[in-house]
Amino acid sequence: MQMSEIDYWTKYYQTHNIREQPSLFSKYVMTHFEQQIDSVLEIGCGDGKDAYFLGTRYNVTALDIANKPDDTETVKFHNQSMEKLSNKHDLLYSRFSLHSVSEKIENTVLQFALENCKYIAIEARSTKDMLCEGANKNNESWADTTYANAHYRRFINFEKMKQKMIDMGFLLEVSEESNKFAPYKTQNPTCIRIIACTNK
Repeated sequence: MQMSEIDYWTKYYQTHNIREQPSLFSKYVMTHFEQQIDSVLEIGCGDGKDAYFLGTRYNVTALDIANKPDDTETVKFHNQSMEKLSNKHDLLYSRFSLHSVSEKIENTVLQFALENCKYIAIEARSTKDMLCEGANKNNESWADTTYANAHYRRFINFEKMKQKMIDMGFLLEVSEESNKFAPYKTQNPTCIRIIACTNK
């Protein structure tokens, strides 16, 4: 029987209690915005490494369905699904979280950002990633890898994602696809990066 996603990630964070360094994406986002924003909503924050880093400059609200790291003066964590977002934020930040949920939830997140945030920043696995080779027609996979047990991934088509966001009304500031964004051990996954303005 396949483990539920919340059970998988709860067990993962219970057994991976050493926080890694902030991602290259969080550093890129901070450089991109400099002083343009004050508040950040991170969805799918995991161990909190990016939230803590972003919290050195911004006030951060960070959500994860399976993990709740310790709060700081500038970072507040909540056990919460990204299906139930609230409040206004300057930036909605999503690294490696949209490829862990269905497209329906992705659409909910995008609509929320469009209505409640000034910007959105996304990094996620692309359909050009080698792990997508065995995915189903919806680009979904539950594959085991050399560094992670089987769990849900939904690989995102770069061109379709860009067009969907443009059609919704986002103004794309950054849109790139590369296997140099998120090196991990010996892996170099192909990922998309999108930073967009909502005109709020």
